[in-house]
Amino acid sequence: MKSFQANKIVVALALLASSAGLSWASCGGTESLVVASVVQMGASVIANISSVTSAIIKLDMSQSEMLVSSIRATTKQVEASGEKAAATIIQAEQSNAALNKELADKELVDKVVVDYLSQGFNPCEVSDLTSRVARAELEAKAALPARYRTEIAAVGGKYADPAAVVRYREELHRSNFCTQSEADAGVCSLGKIPGGDINAALLFGTDASADAQAAKNALINNLVGLPDAPIPPSAANSPEAQSYLMAKKRKDSYLAWSAYSLKSIQSDNEKVMPVLNERIGMYFGTAKAAEWAQSQASQAPRGLLVDMVKIAGLDLKVSERRLWQNLRTEANLASLVDLENQAKNGAALERFSGVVAAETGRRAVQ
Repeated sequence: MKSFQANKIVVALALLASSAGLSWASCGGTESLVVASVVQMGASVIANISSVTSAIIKLDMSQSEMLVSSIRATTKQVEASGEKAAATIIQAEQSNAALNKELADKELVDKVVVDYLSQGFNPCEVSDLTSRVARAELEAKAALPARYRTEIAAVGGKYADPAAVVRYREELHRSNFCTQSEADAGVCSLGKIPGGDINAALLFGTDASADAQAAKNALINNLVGLPDAPIPPSAANSPEAQSYLMAKKRKDSYLAWSAYSLKSIQSDNEKVMPVLNERIGMYFGTAKAAEWAQSQASQAPRGLLVDMVKIAGLDLKVSERRLWQNLRTEANLASLVDLENQAKNGAALERFSGVVAAETGRRAVQ
């Protein structure tokens, strides 16, 4: 733009010079001199104008280059500033995301730790005792039939000489269960468990030593009574022998539930109750229970719920055991009711049974 304006100035000056020369020549001047002077002046003016124009163009180009360089520098600074701002924003967002992740991880770790520490009171010992209770119940239940058959002398179709059994029990009492009063009277020497064969409280004890078991077995045998005498081989086929066998079976059936209950009490208290009492003692009446009560203050809600569930399960186990005891009690009461009925209405029942049997036979013949 500026070079175009300079060219216009040069042309204008040349036209002025030409006009001046023409005017001067028309006034009678010498034409050659005028032409020469005009040409010289025009050349000088043009040279000056060209020099000024070149200087102006150079200055304009220099300023343009400076301006372009400034614009470039400014653009780079703006770009650098924008990139730096974007990088700063990205870095801030990344730092915020990392912080949020760390907080989330910490919350997760804290929850895992709290859940791990909130398994209720002493979870390993509780689990071990619960397993031991289950094993003890299985062992006691599996061993009960064999103990019933081998440790009770007067049930299950067994026969023995009552007099011989009385002598054996008397000798056993004097050797193992002689009381202090008997020893003072000179009847026998004081036994290992004085009066053990007549002490029913021993059945509810947890002592499973050989002497304690011998005392409990002697007590149960004394409670059940003497065995029945065997039938002489010479009278085995007689009607009296058959009646004796039927009476023996009836007696054994009545004694079965009471003998089974006594042996169940002994077996449960020797095998199950020690472990079950230890399990219950973790919450009630022992030093462990005091530790459990103190631990409740530091338990998370989850730990408290776990303890509540475990206590509820333990209460359910106790209720189950009480149910089996009640079932045995019901069976014994049923036997007692039937015995009472036999004592009061036995003759009438036998007559009625005879009538029913006769009527059944008559109908069968018809």
